[in-house]
Amino acid sequence: MRATPAERYPTGEVLVADLRALETSGPIPVPDDRLWWWQLHQTVVAILNASVPAAMWGVRHWIGRPYGSAFFLATLMLATISVTLRLNLSFTSRIHPEMLIPHRARLFPAVAVADTLLAITLLGAAARIAGDHDEIAALFLSLGVVTLASLALIEPATTRAAGINP
Repeated sequence: MRATPAERYPTGEVLVADLRALETSGPIPVPDDRLWWWQLHQTVVAILNASVPAAMWGVRHWIGRPYGSAFFLATLMLATISVTLRLNLSFTSRIHPEMLIPHRARLFPAVAVADTLLAITLLGAAARIAGDHDEIAALFLSLGVVTLASLALIEPATTRAAGINP
């Protein structure tokens, strides 16, 4: 299917020979279907965490100086750590699944700390803007609680179901 003829199989017989060689070389590894939910969880949490700094940027002026900037920078730092590590774990599960268990054992403590501190930051911002902006405070409160619940309940369940407990 290559555009350049020199890069294609010269004949069907050569193609069939290569396919037969693959067939006799043993089973082709198939990705473990149990990982899909864990991978989805990592991706969804990464997307949600990536949105937090944008939300905090939008409300930093409600929090007031100098705390608004501090809340924004804290969420930016924590979300960056969490998103980077979670996407790295998801990448490892797809490209080097045999390395996932030890890699997760090394990285997940940092993910847990970043997510916990991100949730605390959301809860602090919610407390700071409550009264003047109750709807946004409720959103931040909900995101903080969901982050903690995800870390405490969903993360262990998906990890266990995927068979990647250390």
